Amino acid sequence: MTKEASLRKIQTIVEKYKESATAYYAALDDDNFTKQKFEMDSVNKIVEMLDSFGVEGRLALIALLDDANQGIRVLAAAFLLKEIPDRAIAVLKEIQVGQTIYPRLTAVGFLRSYAEGKMGQVIFFRAASKSLRENDLDAKGRITSNNPGSFCHDHAVEWGVRPVAYNGLSITNRMDPI
Repeated sequence: MTKEASLRKIQTIVEKYKESATAYYAALDDDNFTKQKFEMDSVNKIVEMLDSFGVEGRLALIALLDDANQGIRVLAAAFLLKEIPDRAIAVLKEIQVGQTIYPRLTAVGFLRSYAEGKMGQVIFFRAASKSLRENDLDAKGRITSNNPGSFCHDHAVEWGVRPVAYNGLSITNRMDPI
């Protein structure tokens, strides 16, 4: 395959990546676990396809670090942590204090995993019970919803969110950036 043909193929694969990353975060919003798993599996397979082109393939994700879609950005940054750690960490830190809840939680998780040397294949986040929505958080990341089932305690601990007691039930009251 010529260099030009390889670049066209890589660009086509990157477009598929964007579609799957977008669909993954839409499935989170819809609480569609089956779709979440399918789309995250697709994202992982797409990155494997990019890797088959060598370093050039994965580095094609760099252009996505500036995408307007926070879901696309956060996953691209996670997949680029090994290749360009400074830039990827900067993007993850920016997203972790942003307004879009699921990419924000993803960024917190990836930063924590990276800091602990535990980066592997991208994992996916699924809130149990009712999903935590953006309007359930105030500007500082504190829960404003009085619904203690709005966030799964297990994921709160996994994703670095400090659980506290509320009316005798365990919920989260804030997100602690890394």
